[in-house]
Amino acid sequence: MNVEEIRKKVKRLKSKYKTNDPYQLLDYLNIRLHYFPSPTTSLLGMYTKVLNGRFIYISSELDYKERSVIAHELGHDQLHRFLMKKKGLGSFNCISNMSNRYEDEANHFAAELLISDASIVDMVCCEIPLRSFAFEHNVLEELVIIKLKNLVDLGIIDVDVNSLTKPQANFLKYEELVPETWDVC
Repeated sequence: MNVEEIRKKVKRLKSKYKTNDPYQLLDYLNIRLHYFPSPTTSLLGMYTKVLNGRFIYISSELDYKERSVIAHELGHDQLHRFLMKKKGLGSFNCISNMSNRYEDEANHFAAELLISDASIVDMVCCEIPLRSFAFEHNVLEELVIIKLKNLVDLGIIDVDVNSLTKPQANFLKYEELVPETWDVC
């Protein structure tokens, strides 16, 4: 699925439910949110469908990442639910082992859901640093980069993004566990 198709899907969803809040959308879409303890795993989130129930499981210790992870998993629900039908009940974990293509699509969905075009235009015009923008809008910097590159690729804004590194497709799936006692040079 290309970025324009994802943008249309997000626009329809936001228009239908009059919100871009992932928590409200979970309620409207009847998707159940469950938390799992994260000290034992680096997995941040996972989407699954069992019978007629739709579920998102996320780490209980996400802090500022939680909203972005939920938006990403909503992307799997809206864009990839058909995979659950193909895999059947035996593949509870099939979405968490997805290809990079599906992860990229869910990342684009999250960026489009959480960040408006107008806010990115303001960021560029006012020369707001990317990190500050991400903090102010409660989104991950990687999603800001994805949204910014989307708008450049679609010709909506004209700014040089060559210096920005495209985020890894799985940046919202796993977290590197670095013990606080390690010295990182």
